[in-house]
Amino acid sequence: MKVFDYYGRGIGDPLSGPQWVIVRFPDGSWSSGGSLADWNRDSPDCEAYVVHAGNRSSAKKKAQRYRSRKKARVESAEHNHEQVASVYARGNGSGFPNQNPCP
Repeated sequence: MKVFDYYGRGIGDPLSGPQWVIVRFPDGSWSSGGSLADWNRDSPDCEAYVVHAGNRSSAKKKAQRYRSRKKARVESAEHNHEQVASVYARGNGSGFPNQNPCP
């Protein structure tokens, strides 16, 4: 199980409400409630989000928003890595892009 919770503090402001456990299953469905231990035992392949929110629906929205932003950052980083790799591949064989090799 992957747990996302901002280093043990939970997603969101702790003063914004109680702590909720929101879970996303591999099929794309979402659920909430219970403890992390219960979800880890019953569904080890799901993603769990520990969220502070006033109610269950806003906790689910916060978890979905966090996942969406995290996914966008990962995709952006992968895209940037591919661009850097292609620059090095187009280099002159020295391992450095667009520089002359050392004599």
